[in-house]
Amino acid sequence: MSAARFDPKFVNELSEILRSEAEGVVYGAKGKAAPYSRLFTGDWELRSVGIEPDSAGTRVICRLQAENIEVIATIEAADFPDLVGKRSRDPAFNSTGYSDLAVLTSLLIQEQITTFSPATLTRSQVRICLPKDRDDEAQ
Repeated sequence: MSAARFDPKFVNELSEILRSEAEGVVYGAKGKAAPYSRLFTGDWELRSVGIEPDSAGTRVICRLQAENIEVIATIEAADFPDLVGKRSRDPAFNSTGYSDLAVLTSLLIQEQITTFSPATLTRSQVRICLPKDRDDEAQ
């Protein structure tokens, strides 16, 4: 049996999500409305995202940078065997037009990298996967 491989569409979807911007309105203490917009990656800049050339399509590399600190996020197809290659969406989890895999990995990148201040992030390489406690719950 061959190893699961990422579809280039996944990379495009992940890139779109990570480059997206949320827009809305916030209300101050006196109820005054003020528009806001915020990048999905917050203070982090997405430098690149793509299939690692030497991986035969089994690994995606995502580079993010903030305050002269670069973090390399790796996403292994083997870590998401139930989602790699799946184009349908679970409406209970995902109401977007993106695949469940793109939505899940973007949220994990947000959770494991972009919610942190660059000064407090202690690793320059992060393997994006479900934490073991949540992985066990999914079984």
